[in-house]
Amino acid sequence: MRPTVSQARARTSALLIAFVWVAACQPAEPRKPLRPQIEASPNFAAEAAAFSWPDEPSHVIALEIAGHGTIRIGLYDQVAPKTVAHVVDCAVRGVYDDTLFHRVIADFMIQGGDPATRKRGPDTTRGNWGDLRVEDEIASIHHDRGVVSLANRGRPNTGESQFFIIQRDSRHLDGKHAIFGRVLEGMEIVDAMASVKTDLHGRWGDKDKPIENLVLTRAVLESGSLAKS
Repeated sequence: MRPTVSQARARTSALLIAFVWVAACQPAEPRKPLRPQIEASPNFAAEAAAFSWPDEPSHVIALEIAGHGTIRIGLYDQVAPKTVAHVVDCAVRGVYDDTLFHRVIADFMIQGGDPATRKRGPDTTRGNWGDLRVEDEIASIHHDRGVVSLANRGRPNTGESQFFIIQRDSRHLDGKHAIFGRVLEGMEIVDAMASVKTDLHGRWGDKDKPIENLVLTRAVLESGSLAKS
């Protein structure tokens, strides 16, 4: 006897349900990220444990912070030659002068170096610095207190001029940013800057921006190639 139309439809529905159930029970393939992500070395832990900073930095830059003092940072081209050359170039050309530390999070880090933050009034200007992007150099170094690292957008080769100084050990950043130096003098100034009042929720602008400007007046290359004698 031929099945009725209703019986045929019921069988089709049952087969479709079974197919969906079987498909749902299959192990899902891991999703690939929508865009490439920066990855640490597969031997990061061992390499980081064996790492020690060179005895002397290749360059020293003094960050003059209005109303706070000077933070001296050592740059190490032994660790990240392309990044150090890039940061030195930014300092010598004046990219950092009169910019803001625009993102500050207590017990974490302070971030600055964006020339766009210079535009705060009619007598200031963003400037035209050209393409500031630099190729990644991800070293196997921990993001511990005092480390200076290049900010990025979470994707490969998106670092520009922005940098951040670690106030408290932040190893969740390891392998995601190009570390190029560390603070030699002035961590007490970093601590003071990290404690200022900020717009935690972005009610008046960008999230975590200090209520009162933290101005990087000048970045002076004190020693190393291109330093003024």
